[in-house]
Amino acid sequence: MMKTIFITGGTGFLGSSLVRRLAREDNRLILLVRNKALLKRGGLERLLSEEDGSMPVHSDKIELIEGDIARTHLGLNAKEYSTLADEVDTVFHCAALTGFNDREALLRTNFEGTRHVLDFATALRLKRYHHISSAYVTKKKRSPYCIDAGNVTGLNNAYEETKLVGEVLVRKYVSSFQLPATVYRPSIIVGNSATGYTKCYKGMYSFAKALYLVSRTSKYARNEPFRIFGDGEAAADLVPIDYVADGIMALCNDKRSVNKTFNITNPCPPTLHQLKEMMACTLGMKNPAIVPLTDHVQPGNSLEKFYLSYTRPYLSYVHNRYIFDSSSTHKLLTGTGITCPIISQELTSLLIHFAMRNNWGDKVEKKRAGKAFAIE
Repeated sequence: MMKTIFITGGTGFLGSSLVRRLAREDNRLILLVRNKALLKRGGLERLLSEEDGSMPVHSDKIELIEGDIARTHLGLNAKEYSTLADEVDTVFHCAALTGFNDREALLRTNFEGTRHVLDFATALRLKRYHHISSAYVTKKKRSPYCIDAGNVTGLNNAYEETKLVGEVLVRKYVSSFQLPATVYRPSIIVGNSATGYTKCYKGMYSFAKALYLVSRTSKYARNEPFRIFGDGEAAADLVPIDYVADGIMALCNDKRSVNKTFNITNPCPPTLHQLKEMMACTLGMKNPAIVPLTDHVQPGNSLEKFYLSYTRPYLSYVHNRYIFDSSSTHKLLTGTGITCPIISQELTSLLIHFAMRNNWGDKVEKKRAGKAFAIE
């Protein structure tokens, strides 16, 4: 039986991977987008272009609706809203703001936006609700080199805070309206494990690009001392996009997943030390030392200052030894053949080379080298 599925964030990295998979099934997909005209000018076809070389998905299965989750009724008029609320069977809420600093903007999207999507999921009739959160709202272990976010919850930044309060809101709607919901918590998503494809160059890619830029300077060529900052035993919990999207698809189709939460994390993540070695090998660099950033250990030269300025938003993640319990996820995925790929030297090289070929996500060759030249 055909289902009508409403998707927010369907043009994002994870959202578009889910759209491609959902469109292969007998579904009618409705994507809420901010700029419908832009997608109609070829953007939808690019969205549906395959990341893994398999058969492309035809766009005639997908309908675009222009709106905004941060606005009441998703920015739709009353007629559009009531018609959709009556027709839709399932909601995938993938939209989120992923910056770390603008707390007000993060609250508008990740909290108030989630409230508006939950209102839609419970309007006229209950819909099956799927919510994309983050594993980092539930991390368990702190390292001696903790970079404190300045709050008592142990969260690192406003992004984690707003994803957590969004989850709390989901639970309230489950309790108050008996909404059938599932929460998925990926850790740090990287490119496709078979092709290296990505459309998101944050997280791991910021560290790789910083190392790449340092390696191209004359000071590095002249053997200027260079260290990177972090806890060598911190877990780099990287999960390829294909594992995350395939895992969510398997879980969402399993009746046992209703009203459950699943950490979609790497059961054997590399340490920061191991990841650093694999990145350095890929980039042809000498293997830099890792040191914790403390009051007594600070950048000693322009190379280290540049690297730190480039990667500072992620410092909390490389100074903490986080542990995630993904046993419930593995239990339901047993027998599906879906397992997390090992973050090997080969896979690390594949991911970084894809990013390099695509200029680290920059559409034009900016003289961001200008920033690199500042360390000469």
